[in-house]
Amino acid sequence: GAPTAAAEFTLGAPVAAAAAPGGAPMHRHSAPIGGVPGPQKLQASVIGADVARPTGGAPRLMGPGDMITRRMPRLPVGEMMDLEAPADMKSNYFSRQRENRRNVGRLGGSDETEEAIARALDWFTAHQEPDGRWDCGKQGGKKGHDFAATGFALLCYFGWDARHNREGPYQKPVAAGVNWMVRNMGRGGDMTGGMDRGMYDQGVATMALAEAYGMTHDPSLYEPVRQAADFIIRAQNVELGGWRYRPGARDSDTSVVGWEVMALTCARMAGLRVPQPPFDRAQRWFDSVADGKHNGRYGYTGSRNPTHAMTAEGMFCQQLMGRRPTDPRMQESADFLKMAMPTLRQPNYYYWYYGCLSLYQHGGPIWETWNETMKKIFLSTQIRTGDEAGSWPPNGRYTGASGGGRVMSTAMSTLSLEVYYRYLPMYRSVTPGPAGKKPPGGK
Repeated sequence: GAPTAAAEFTLGAPVAAAAAPGGAPMHRHSAPIGGVPGPQKLQASVIGADVARPTGGAPRLMGPGDMITRRMPRLPVGEMMDLEAPADMKSNYFSRQRENRRNVGRLGGSDETEEAIARALDWFTAHQEPDGRWDCGKQGGKKGHDFAATGFALLCYFGWDARHNREGPYQKPVAAGVNWMVRNMGRGGDMTGGMDRGMYDQGVATMALAEAYGMTHDPSLYEPVRQAADFIIRAQNVELGGWRYRPGARDSDTSVVGWEVMALTCARMAGLRVPQPPFDRAQRWFDSVADGKHNGRYGYTGSRNPTHAMTAEGMFCQQLMGRRPTDPRMQESADFLKMAMPTLRQPNYYYWYYGCLSLYQHGGPIWETWNETMKKIFLSTQIRTGDEAGSWPPNGRYTGASGGGRVMSTAMSTLSLEVYYRYLPMYRSVTPGPAGKKPPGGK
């Protein structure tokens, strides 16, 4: 039978770890960042055909206007879209830059949340392997999912604006992590590691490489990112519109679909011309597992049993694909999440992570309540002493021995605390007033 919602992030055992799909030996990169040979181009490649490979810099960064959709509906009066990278800005990631994080308190964070992030990054640095990866099994998770673990850790550094090509306290661990991922990428962009639930690894690792490329314009990363994103597209189930644990699986689930949609979005955000059909097919999957009066609640593999975690993930993906907060579908999603505010009695870092992403974008009273609740939980549960100081205990769903372990619990907590500046709000409501100004504190 179909897996239950409890299997949403249960990592599996390795299968043919040294082989790519089809049994071909996995291709390995040997050169460090700055001189990375591109993976072999496959005939089925669909990404970047109309973008010349950069020689001295990245292609034009497309910005969230293209990142979200090329068919954005016209916004009604009283609502405007906040582009993450306005035309006069050179980076899609300017909100992460240190000088732009000074107003984190106004955005919902605090000095205490910033201190917690710094402690977490120090923990990641102290527990990185000599070869540059983070060992999922050694940190209490499922052995073999090091692409996912390394991707999670790198995303936390990137959220803080650490880069592999710029001096800073975390330059060395970031460079080592990026190097490890590129060196160990399989043929055709494969970062599943040969694992039977390797598409989780593929999505998380592709997100990390795309952010590394988008933030630094390092031309040596262009081809690895293109290959990784192309692998995701070729792994999609065209009929159902989704993804499952392994490339080309005959079934799909919302958990994996969300990670792949985010990965492809990150590739677009970094400047790659990711085609639209994969997103359209993914929308078809979300529609197939949607429930509720306005299809705002999402199930794992079907619509009869919507869960809060899958609804938060589906809601964020809908935001990425262009749905406004005023859409009844989005309001129904928010109302469903409002019924399950975070509680320490049931730790669920996966749900909390997607809840922070989706409700921050949604805004309003539900986000304010959620944010205050989450801050108290994260600040009170971060370990402060001993070898694990700076981490969060892997005591939630999907972060135990069959899941992502301490790396995942710490990464999802850190990324949740970085939500205030990882991405600017896609939309903000404005109330007409004198000189067109919005009210104090208004979004």
